[in-house]
Amino acid sequence: MRSHVLTFASLMFFSLLATGQNYQAVYPDKENCFLMGNDNVICLRIDSLSEATTTILHPSRISLNTGDYCSSPFEGSWIGKEIEIRENGENVFINHADTPVTINTQAIEGEEWVAYEVPGEMEIRATVVAHDLMDFLELTDSVKTIAFQAYDAGGDPLDMEVNEMQVQLSKHHGWVQSLNFYFFPAHQQWYPDMKLRQLSLAGLSEPQTGITNLSWFEVFDFQPGDVLHVLQENGTWIGEYDGEFHTTETRNIFEYLDRMDFDGDSIMYSYVRTRRIHYQWMDSVAITLDTLSQTIRPYADFDKLPLEPGSGNEDTHDAEMYSFFHLIKDEFLVKTNCYNLYYRGEDDCWHALMVDVVPSTNSFYEGLGGPYYPQEAMFGSLVRRELVYYQKDGQTWGTPLDVSSVESFVKPDMVKIYPNPVREAFTLDIDPSLSGEFSLRLVDVNSRNVHQQKVSSGATTINVSHLPPGIYFCIVAGKQGVIHSHKLLVR
Repeated sequence: MRSHVLTFASLMFFSLLATGQNYQAVYPDKENCFLMGNDNVICLRIDSLSEATTTILHPSRISLNTGDYCSSPFEGSWIGKEIEIRENGENVFINHADTPVTINTQAIEGEEWVAYEVPGEMEIRATVVAHDLMDFLELTDSVKTIAFQAYDAGGDPLDMEVNEMQVQLSKHHGWVQSLNFYFFPAHQQWYPDMKLRQLSLAGLSEPQTGITNLSWFEVFDFQPGDVLHVLQENGTWIGEYDGEFHTTETRNIFEYLDRMDFDGDSIMYSYVRTRRIHYQWMDSVAITLDTLSQTIRPYADFDKLPLEPGSGNEDTHDAEMYSFFHLIKDEFLVKTNCYNLYYRGEDDCWHALMVDVVPSTNSFYEGLGGPYYPQEAMFGSLVRRELVYYQKDGQTWGTPLDVSSVESFVKPDMVKIYPNPVREAFTLDIDPSLSGEFSLRLVDVNSRNVHQQKVSSGATTINVSHLPPGIYFCIVAGKQGVIHSHKLLVR
């Protein structure tokens, strides 16, 4: 039996090494995503092609730095302005200087060719240094590894960064490891984001595996039973040099009840929102419990590839401004918008316009919603919105928010409830120092008001014999908001 297994494995290996296919680097029907070595994800899609003896592929455009503090939304893709797929197996990438970078996909192990040259000055030779079966993204395929070496006009080796880089090309799926050929072999290296880099394949659309571009509906992909706890702060500066922020802290718990999908056009959710608002400058707290609905509709700019120009302009050539999102691989995919707008200047030079807004960065998490942003302050405003806890797909993370207790703002002995648990009636005792009229609400676990009445300071008997056994929230509020909230068990 073992000999049969070994024979099958050998046949598979030699079959994959056969030259029946040309190891094409880029395919029109695939959308690939790559990691840039710092958790930033960049993707590649072919927007159009023209076929003749040489097939010309036109990759999706991104915002590219072109030098002298200029950018361009239509210069091309990170992988090149265009890609030529020639019948002899050569894949040619046109770089920032309109110079070809040639990858010979038909080359065998040990074969060398000129990948790039500046006549009379230098050339870069490429060599297939390995040809093996490789596992990547839960796939197995034959992969060629290609290395580079730069030489001067006299044939002596040059010390260039590209000498330390390699690419890997699989037989059926294109690049496993690529370079951003737009910047090949070097382009104004004093700008960090304008350097030649190695990129590792992180995901494929055909077959779908690994990381794919994060869409708006994937951000808001909730299921019944999902729970999110979100902490939010908003503040306004009051006074002058000796002033202070008047800050409102809002604690939200979202518990999703139901979901309806409408032909991929929208998603409608119903959910329970428990909200606790603390007006910190006057020690006032308000608690609400509501059943709400939300409809998620398409957001075309968000669905574009990372760094792909957006802002609602179908043709960037006619636009005056554009912006884009970044995609980051973390515990889950994160898409961010840094509020950078690029505006058209002279000679199609686009300049970054930093917009002074708070927050300066919005983040959206895969399956966990958004926007979220850490605490920031600017021009008299203070904001913060963070996901601090979730229950999703049987997993939990973070520290749950307390939205029912206000003991930290009202002394525990100022409002008393007894007995608890209760069968027929309980006593609500409000300290006489808390003068005025108050409202009492009992809310069940489904966010419904089951009992409400006016009360005053002193002892008041509340009859609950009409309520079915269960857990309720007892909420006491005055003119300044909620002064007491506590769980009540009715037996």
